[in-house]
Amino acid sequence: TGLFMDLPQVRLQQFQLQANLGENLLDLDLTTAGDVTLSLKGQIRYAQWEQLLQREGTLDLVFQGKPSAELLTKLGDVSFLLQGMQGPDGTLSGKIKGNLSFPQLEKL
Repeated sequence: TGLFMDLPQVRLQQFQLQANLGENLLDLDLTTAGDVTLSLKGQIRYAQWEQLLQREGTLDLVFQGKPSAELLTKLGDVSFLLQGMQGPDGTLSGKIKGNLSFPQLEKL
């Protein structure tokens, strides 16, 4: 995988993706349920379709989710990365913005 660890298997009971591709815009709406309950909504803008394939578009996404306690246990020492993004109720929320090839993550 190129990562310093093997990622655990993630079980999903539900996965729903709605994507609308416009001339210069890709609208996304993703929801999952299972080991990760997630909502991801937003847009990817690009000048031409080829730019999107070359990771040259810009992101404007908002996410909110909650990993299961079991998944956090499976992640071991790496779970602290997620815990740093969690609010008091255990929910992760943030924005992913910027260039598609080097996005910026900010906590909400």
